[in-house]
Amino acid sequence: MVESSYQKIVDPGAWVGSEFKNCTDWIYDLSSDAISDIEYALNLVKAKNLEIPFEKSEFPISVALDEINAAVEEALIGSGCSLIRGIPQKKFDVHECELIYWGLGIHMGSPVSQNRKGDRLGHVKDQGLTSRNPKVRLYQTSEKMDFHCDMLPVDLLGLFCVNKAKSGGWSHVVSSLTVHNILLEERPDLLETAFNNFYLDWRGEEGPGNNPWYSIPMFSICQNKLTARFTNRLYCQSSERFGPEFKISAKQLETLDYVQEISNREELRLSMLLEEGDIQILNNHITMHGRDTYLDHQETDKKRHLLRMWLRLENDKRRPLANSLDVLYSVVLRNGIPTANHLE
Repeated sequence: MVESSYQKIVDPGAWVGSEFKNCTDWIYDLSSDAISDIEYALNLVKAKNLEIPFEKSEFPISVALDEINAAVEEALIGSGCSLIRGIPQKKFDVHECELIYWGLGIHMGSPVSQNRKGDRLGHVKDQGLTSRNPKVRLYQTSEKMDFHCDMLPVDLLGLFCVNKAKSGGWSHVVSSLTVHNILLEERPDLLETAFNNFYLDWRGEEGPGNNPWYSIPMFSICQNKLTARFTNRLYCQSSERFGPEFKISAKQLETLDYVQEISNREELRLSMLLEEGDIQILNNHITMHGRDTYLDHQETDKKRHLLRMWLRLENDKRRPLANSLDVLYSVVLRNGIPTANHLE
């Protein structure tokens, strides 16, 4: 165990949600010039009949790039969370929103595959599925999501709100660094457990010929930088289907439950309801996010719909990761979850 893992972390990313009540430093309202910039780039893409994936040279932005880069910097070296507002979503149809979001995302990083369909621009919406199916991921349902990091240790997560729900669906963010500090203060025994390996279920997203499970620590340290990998508890518990040796231990379950209890403390979490046209950017290494259950509209074209990207950064920009995460980051370096030749 690295000794520094037991020291309190003092960092801009170790915040509490109550600090954000009267602070808007993490919110970036795009200027009218930036919006014009984006619309010009969109029109160029449409004039050339380009489809995703196109290159960032095909989506030239200047003013918008400076403003978006400021939001990315906040996610990387600041709080780990930023919100971009101002895109007039109502002016665009869904396909145009996809083109805009892809065009902006490829200026932030390199999108990687999020599932076995090879989606680099994913769709977060209720598909009428249930988490009781071990091959269903929670973003395909309307169910509540525990606080978690997304499955792969990509550097940035991005969500673009096309439609919000009829009710519910609030997004919550908490600092993983703050969770570490509270565990250190209140339950150092559980903190030690978090630095040891847990079994997790790929839930059908493993590569061809690979094990349907993997094993990683929830906390790890590299170059004195802490990284969290608290995947949803469901992914730990469903690994039990592979045999008794994969059953989560009582101490591990207590650790995961205590992390959820900490993360749900109202004074710690930052809560927001994404409005149509909003882009949420999260540092997947130092924040965890969750979601309330939601009630959808009946009309198909009004149903809650978010566009998602998992973004990989160049080595000189990304957070250093411990060797214990190689099993997962190697998937990121291979452009994400491999595409299946056929889906069951």
